[in-house]
Amino acid sequence: MSAVDTTLVRTLMSQRSFDVSSLAAAAGLSRQAVHRFLKAGYDPFPSGFNAVASVLGVSPEALLERERTDVLFEEAMELLEQTSGGEARAFEVLPASISKLSDSALSKMNPASDDETRLLAAAGEIAGHFARSKKLKRFTERMATAYRPGSAFFFGHRMMDAQRIVSSTPREMAKHNVFGAFELDHFSRHFE
Repeated sequence: MSAVDTTLVRTLMSQRSFDVSSLAAAAGLSRQAVHRFLKAGYDPFPSGFNAVASVLGVSPEALLERERTDVLFEEAMELLEQTSGGEARAFEVLPASISKLSDSALSKMNPASDDETRLLAAAGEIAGHFARSKKLKRFTERMATAYRPGSAFFFGHRMMDAQRIVSSTPREMAKHNVFGAFELDHFSRHFE
């Protein structure tokens, strides 16, 4: 079994108003057993682990570090696919999604097209605006050097004025020739 994602366990406890004692009581465990779940690198025993997951309302697999990373990576790739299909709402979520990925997960992101590469560079730039980190900077730089400089990607409807779209596009997107009628506030709510 993989180690428990202690950050996720703590987040779920907080969201569901559990402290160590109340979670232990609800799961039928000792306080010491729950404290072990909150230690980094803990490899849990199956019955207690299943009880904690059940009380927190998630599958046991969702609480494992490896599984959590895989799920986040899959979500980011799905958002990228939707974004490259022109889904503006998916692009709003993409920067926050990639900001949650580990260095190794970011290095596995291999876009299938020039548009996907450009979109990831713009999403990385926006993510870096809200969640400054070296991993996001490295990721954005890698993506920015991998797309053709002469092309562009537009979000918008046929009836929208192209000049308005270009002028209202945040600098972080326009830098990578990704244009759309977005404001940074559209992205910020996904980082909260």
